[in-house]
Amino acid sequence: VSKLPEIEGGMLVALNKQPEGVAALPGFSVGDRLSHDAFADGCAEEFEAALVRSFADGRASVRLASVGGRHFEARLSRMDEHFSLAVVRDVTREYAEHVKRVAAEERAHDSSKRESLTLFAAGIAHDVNNVLSVVLSTAEAALADSGRTADIEVIRDAVKRGSAMTRELMAYAGESNIRLVRAKSNMIIEDVKMLIEHVTGDNVSVSYSLADGLPDVDVDLNQFWKVIFNIVKNANEAFAGQPGRILISTSAMEMNDAKAAGFVSEHKVQTEKGVLFTILNDGPCIPPTVLPRLFDPYVSTKSLGRGLGLATVRTIVEAHGGALRVTSEPDEGTNFQIYLPPSRLPEVAGHAERFAAAQDGTSFPTEVLVVDNDEAILKTSSILLKSLKIVPHVARDRGESLAILRRLSERIGVVLLDANLGGIDTLRLLDAFRIASPKSRIVVSSGSSEEAIAKLFAHHPYDGFLGKPYSLAELKAALAMRVES
Repeated sequence: VSKLPEIEGGMLVALNKQPEGVAALPGFSVGDRLSHDAFADGCAEEFEAALVRSFADGRASVRLASVGGRHFEARLSRMDEHFSLAVVRDVTREYAEHVKRVAAEERAHDSSKRESLTLFAAGIAHDVNNVLSVVLSTAEAALADSGRTADIEVIRDAVKRGSAMTRELMAYAGESNIRLVRAKSNMIIEDVKMLIEHVTGDNVSVSYSLADGLPDVDVDLNQFWKVIFNIVKNANEAFAGQPGRILISTSAMEMNDAKAAGFVSEHKVQTEKGVLFTILNDGPCIPPTVLPRLFDPYVSTKSLGRGLGLATVRTIVEAHGGALRVTSEPDEGTNFQIYLPPSRLPEVAGHAERFAAAQDGTSFPTEVLVVDNDEAILKTSSILLKSLKIVPHVARDRGESLAILRRLSERIGVVLLDANLGGIDTLRLLDAFRIASPKSRIVVSSGSSEEAIAKLFAHHPYDGFLGKPYSLAELKAALAMRVES
């Protein structure tokens, strides 16, 4: 490469013969400068700047990217006052491997961070549910003595709100069981339309553009609607009463490695033809400092984060094998894109709902053993049991509970067992209860979802589930036993 005063940026004066079977270097032509048309934005200028450095410092190197997707590494060495030798090597394969490695490292780092957060969220949800159980149980007991129904209803309402928050934490922690069914992609949007109408104000116009001929997707219809709902709800709040527009659309998308690099997912996104759900709004853009952390818990564009909405969105999408992408530019608004892979479930004609029949002829046990390591839970549970004319027995650990059960095995009708007893192996304790008192029913109590408990106790059968916090009516239902004729 010659660097002459009258030729700004240098000129190619000689080019070695290309090896056989190797595509010619784009933009390299003897007698010309590096072609700006053949290289990605800024690469030709970077080469010229490296040429100048090679004359000043003796050596220089630069990475180049062509419009055709190839990548090169150029190393320049000064030969004399006018000539510099450039060794150009095609590093397209190495570059692709580097991109994959960086993406894998980012996913691993993100996965580790999210695992810590989910464990923290699950622990907080369990502890808060215990506190709410105490509040509700005490209120239920007070109602029996005072008859102040209106005051107790206020407490019940507050507990329900708190319980909803813990369920949101558990959903973020991945404790909501995903039950996938094959569904029409546009049906998902149709099902959530009515909810969207109730969450957007009169100042916001919502329109839809749903493509035809889309592949089916596998979704949990009881979970995935929250993805669309939470994103629309956030967009509506971002307008802050000002006029705005939201466009919800569906389209087919052929996912590939290049596109996947722009999507957020803890797992590697499958490269296949799936469905893209897009929610575009023309409201204020998301600040660049917030955008990379948008799906972290309690991160918000408002002065204070109000919840786990978008963190839960990401958890649900990833549980469906999908991925997310968010772009936000001034005067262009914010664009949420959710990619779902095509369905892998067989087609079915329809889905029949199952309903559990109510059972008549039930009675309550005369004595119940409550096993929990929370003193407040033991106390309030005892109060509720006494209000039902049931004799309560309480135990805080394995030894205490087994001693009571062995001594009173013929009298205790139900064992109310907390699923999270700290350091105690609850599964083995349940098996020990079966041996000590085979006739006693075992009801598992937990702040986690019933689906999560069923999965945890899959190989250790129990007789009933009681979610924390629970009301007096729910306790009665859990304790009810069928009278054999």
